[in-house]
Amino acid sequence: MPGFQFSVPFNDDARTLIATIEMTRRNGNSIREVYLNAPSDIAGSGRVGSPMSEEKLRKLAEIIHTSGMRVDLAMNATCEGSDWYSDAHVGRVVDFVRRMHEDAGIEAVTIANPFYIEAVRTACPEIEISVSVLSAVDSFEKARAYADAGANTITPDTSINRNLSMLKGIHEHLGLEIKLMVNEGCLNRCPYRLFHMNHISHRAIEDCDEGREFSFACGALIEKDPAMLFRSNWVRPEDLRRYEDITTYFKIVGRDMLRSRVVRSIKAYMDESYDGNLLDIICSSIGFYGVEKGAC
Repeated sequence: MPGFQFSVPFNDDARTLIATIEMTRRNGNSIREVYLNAPSDIAGSGRVGSPMSEEKLRKLAEIIHTSGMRVDLAMNATCEGSDWYSDAHVGRVVDFVRRMHEDAGIEAVTIANPFYIEAVRTACPEIEISVSVLSAVDSFEKARAYADAGANTITPDTSINRNLSMLKGIHEHLGLEIKLMVNEGCLNRCPYRLFHMNHISHRAIEDCDEGREFSFACGALIEKDPAMLFRSNWVRPEDLRRYEDITTYFKIVGRDMLRSRVVRSIKAYMDESYDGNLLDIICSSIGFYGVEKGAC
């Protein structure tokens, strides 16, 4: 039986990348791709990362390719201001993706905005376009719209991570490959999520202060109702087999995490087992809550 494949983060740390390369194949499973930010002067992202130049991106892509993995460009901002839809800006983004695809061999791009998916698909018929989890695809109708726009792969909104019948329907009837995000630590249907992601998208391209820390707001909700930890949409490493009829492709969160957490999470999911505190391999707000409160 073929093993599981994983999409794993690059957190702008060379030691993390080395550790990732050493885990390319593990326990019969494999890392299919490494995803990383595009340069912020080209496009925003769902995470605020260290500065990325085109030269640095090309070098990283060469290292990743030499190690037998693919590269996925994360260009999944949910807002970039009023200029986001101008012909000049769209053209600059599409030209960059075409250049990276044709010249640097970058195989995939993750996008949240359907207008950009349409534009990139027209310019790059062969590139893999992955719908971002930030697109909040939580229904068959939304998934169909993104498939019609030109997407090949979709990371559904985590609110349907445990709705196996819906995931199976999206895969079977639309032909979209499901790339399930397994260790995101946002609350189920968090009221702050949309605003948080818009804030991050702007911070990814603008020189501005972090401002209010959204994880504190989420943590306050958890303190009021600790059961929220269990109602959230993470998938345990031991439960990947439950999805075999739907997908064998999973995405691990961690572009803004320390090496120890990234490596620990990759190992746990590739091993399909983790004998420890689950919060240690979950990112975002729930992960921060675990660190701050010593939750178990």
